[in-house]
Amino acid sequence: MPLEFKTSRFGFSPLNDPSPNWSHRPLKETILLDGCDYEHLLVVMEFANDPKPSEDEMANSFVKTLALVLRRKMNEISSTARKHSLKVLLGLLQEDDKNVMIAVAQGVVPVLVRLMDSSSVEMKEKTVAAISRVSMVDSSKHILIAEGLLLLNHLLRVLDSRSGFAKEKACVALQALSFSKENARAIGCRCGISSLLEIYQGGTPGCQASAAGVLRNLASFPEIKENFGKWGCGPFGEGGIECLKNFWDSAPSVQSLEVAIDLLRHLASFSPVAEVLCSDGFIPRLGEKEMGECGCINLLIKMLDGKAVAEKEVAAKALSNLLLYTGNRKMFEKDEKGIVSAIQLLDPSI
Repeated sequence: MPLEFKTSRFGFSPLNDPSPNWSHRPLKETILLDGCDYEHLLVVMEFANDPKPSEDEMANSFVKTLALVLRRKMNEISSTARKHSLKVLLGLLQEDDKNVMIAVAQGVVPVLVRLMDSSSVEMKEKTVAAISRVSMVDSSKHILIAEGLLLLNHLLRVLDSRSGFAKEKACVALQALSFSKENARAIGCRCGISSLLEIYQGGTPGCQASAAGVLRNLASFPEIKENFGKWGCGPFGEGGIECLKNFWDSAPSVQSLEVAIDLLRHLASFSPVAEVLCSDGFIPRLGEKEMGECGCINLLIKMLDGKAVAEKEVAAKALSNLLLYTGNRKMFEKDEKGIVSAIQLLDPSI
């Protein structure tokens, strides 16, 4: 009789096994599923009188088993069993890169690609999360790339979905896949740039950072960069640069800011986009930001108290330009002397 399991740390714990030492017995790779008669996963485990396996060995065994479960044909396993298997597998993939490599070696990637067709939002989210996790392990990226346009099309469709979580995970996977020239060309030709820009403009900080990473990769290829130029006066003129400004000021991490800098560098090398960047005042604004961060605001405030009229005028003009940047205005407002000195310039009798 097969053992009936419920979800636990390694996926399943026995409900009908009288043996208290079941977890000390090694799991072998033979499994049976009955998706028709049960609404939960049934696993047949063969035990041997071997020493207690380590936790890593148990995890490895479960990864192999779950990969085999997911490879079963749709009519051989219930949707509930498949969903539980994917949930547990995803947890194990997130724990260790070794688990990712084991699952990939068991042929889980083609299965995940097929599961992208699922009509279940929850199933699709978990599948995209698993694919994004695989994409984060360098030794497994080539397996994803081998899936070609089928995987790319699935991920690009996710970009237009309503799930912010799925969008972020899809961007993570696309970031790894877009290093390939062929994949980058395919993304650029399938309205991927406009979808990524929409996420970059209105997504969560995590989504924005991942989308910026994909856009950075696409912009590094000269022939694809021209696609940015074609819509450079469209999306860029309609808020793309403003989005880049906002992201620059509120990047969630140094790594995200580095991605934004790379994206700007690649885009600025293409003249139509460079013209939009300059005409929108972005480049001068970067100078304002850097000067403020270097401590110029406080020094200029001190100059407002100088004795020479010319010195005060120069300081006031410099501050009027630098305070166009929001961050510099905050620095100015924190210095009480700055506000007092500015008022005195308006009325020396005060």
